[in-house]
Amino acid sequence: TAMTARAVSRLFDNSLRSCGLTGTQFSLLIAIGSGDFPSMAALGDVLSIDRSTLSRNFRPLLDTGLIEKANGHKGRSIPLRLTDAGMERLREAYPLWEKAQKRVEEYLSQEDLKSGRGFLRSLREAATNT
Repeated sequence: TAMTARAVSRLFDNSLRSCGLTGTQFSLLIAIGSGDFPSMAALGDVLSIDRSTLSRNFRPLLDTGLIEKANGHKGRSIPLRLTDAGMERLREAYPLWEKAQKRVEEYLSQEDLKSGRGFLRSLREAATNT
């Protein structure tokens, strides 16, 4: 439900607050650092983040120098790149994210985790195959 999603988001936002990131910004940094995305729109598609949420979370990362637009690229889309400062922020944030993740997992049995992941996978497939 929406209430559950907000509660989980709040947990990760609160956990990452000390390093100046939200949960969505952390996800963006991870994705940019590990993938080759030709544009912000492509990144949003992969992470299933709507355009306004993406824009709201992308701008502070760019403004603080954690990510940058790659130079010398031809065409309309501009690839994104994680900067050294962005990589350092990820190193700082990862243990905080991991602690929050473990906190959630402590409340769930292995069977809960397995069935929950299966349910989410089926739900995602149903939503994208319509």
